[in-house]
Amino acid sequence: MAVASVAVWLHHGVVLPLKDIRGVAYGDFGSFYMAGWCALHGHDIYDLAYTRAVAETLGARKGPPVLSYPPHVATLFVPVAASFTPITAARLAILANGLCYWASISVLLRGLMGVRSWAMVAAGIIGASWFVPSWQTMDTGQINMAVLLCSALGLWAFRNARLGWCGVCLGLAALLKGVPGAVAAYFVIRRKIRPLVSMALVCALALAASLAVLGGAVHRTYLVRELPDISRRTPAGSMDVSLKSFSHRVVRAATPPPGPEASNRVKRVQRVLSGVLLLGSAALLIMPRCDTVQGGLGRLAMLMVTAMILNVWTWVHHLVMALPPLAVASGGIRAGPPRGRTPQVVALTVAFASMAVSTRTPWPVPRSGVLAELTRSSSVNFYCLCILWGVLALQIIRGEDAPSSRS
Repeated sequence: MAVASVAVWLHHGVVLPLKDIRGVAYGDFGSFYMAGWCALHGHDIYDLAYTRAVAETLGARKGPPVLSYPPHVATLFVPVAASFTPITAARLAILANGLCYWASISVLLRGLMGVRSWAMVAAGIIGASWFVPSWQTMDTGQINMAVLLCSALGLWAFRNARLGWCGVCLGLAALLKGVPGAVAAYFVIRRKIRPLVSMALVCALALAASLAVLGGAVHRTYLVRELPDISRRTPAGSMDVSLKSFSHRVVRAATPPPGPEASNRVKRVQRVLSGVLLLGSAALLIMPRCDTVQGGLGRLAMLMVTAMILNVWTWVHHLVMALPPLAVASGGIRAGPPRGRTPQVVALTVAFASMAVSTRTPWPVPRSGVLAELTRSSSVNFYCLCILWGVLALQIIRGEDAPSSRS
């Protein structure tokens, strides 16, 4: 069964994307590649019209989407653009994404969940094979698999008291996506100097390399023009599972027709819900209890989930980054006492299964209105992130960790 599931994943995650990239700049990877190409040749990496025109001259029938990442990401892809054509680079990226995914699953199962039984390993492989957000990440050319691997390795290093390497891995993950960078709050509050210094050093080296390659003007453009524009954009409805998009959809559906008053209600709801979540996370961070290895892992995972919920955009394919917190929560159940274990197992199973089916809902959904927004798949995925946050918070409060794992 596990072998058959992996074969299905390879079909959806590798074979189909490889067939689809003929003459196409492979989704978001195309924007990374072209940013590296523009950086290599001294052009503006955020000039979409120019990058699409160049992509067509390099053999892509369809140009890449706009680059919404900071300049240092373009610097990382300069060697790729210098060595490979867009199509060859896209094929290599698909294969690299697949390797990163299965390496991450191995680290999560063996390193964070403590799985030793081959039956449990097979069950984990089957579940990971049918996790639809991983297919979507492969299909859209996202960089999430590298973020997933770095996050998994960082949490594994923390669990094994290798704090320097923990900071390096989480720093690399934060350079690619901002979500893992939220863990720095734990290191600051708990005075974990080694991982904090490692994270800062990795980020400083990346920034120095980016400034050396691109210069300061591009970085100013990103801070002054691109970053504010990203934060101001209206949330994308159907594929966004963030708090901002969820409250936007529900409040707008409850306040027809949309207008200034509806926008104000959206902002008020977002402020209240964001405040509650941030206060809860802050309270759990400063709690003096449970300062153990599993308690620290729980806090790191909780911060990642909080960042995913509060992010401007958390698309369905970003849900692969929820796998490390899921593994941490599962490991907390295994390490904790039997009392209260069943409700947590049920909650995590429901959350994982719902996120796994992604954009597919097995129940009839109304076409319009508040009920339609509350039951759409992206809203259900938002609930799943909230459930995951709740399980991690419960484990931190109850101190469900092994007594022998004191740090």
